[in-house]
Amino acid sequence: MSFLTKDYKPLQPSGGGYFKLKPGENRIRILGSMNDNPPTAIQGTVGWGTDSEGNRKPDRTEPGQKVDASKYEDKPKEFHAFLVWDYQGEQVCIMDVTQASIMGEIISLDNDPDWGDPREYDISIVKTGEGLETRYNTTPKPKKAQTGEIKKAFADAEINLMALFSGGDPFAPVSGEKEVPF
Repeated sequence: MSFLTKDYKPLQPSGGGYFKLKPGENRIRILGSMNDNPPTAIQGTVGWGTDSEGNRKPDRTEPGQKVDASKYEDKPKEFHAFLVWDYQGEQVCIMDVTQASIMGEIISLDNDPDWGDPREYDISIVKTGEGLETRYNTTPKPKKAQTGEIKKAFADAEINLMALFSGGDPFAPVSGEKEVPF
């Protein structure tokens, strides 16, 4: 007899609810859409600055709004943020993408009549290299229906992506009720 259950798995670090690409293969299922209400996928511009305490903070701007590039340390970039199923972490999380190579491949797949909507298949993103030598290879997997586990997790997720534009917490309870700490 063991202290642990037979199906015990160590908890995966959640990255604070954000999907972080790790070296090697990263398998995801895109769940979000810009057509959902509220949106479960957004795009815009992100610039990085430093707050009064010395912490780097993102400043996101919605499409169509003027961006003052002079107030950022680096040149602002286009970003896409959407909800994904992280197969390794077995959870719904936010994937925040600024890499043009990744988004270009996903957009190409979405526009390709043979592939179409990327919510209908998994995507493998292989990360190699480090720093300026980092490369990403994005590959679609054969189409298949989402599992019940993924559908349920997505339905239960209370993630407000629009909070990213105001610097808010996208994981804060939507109802306004405070969670009781353990």
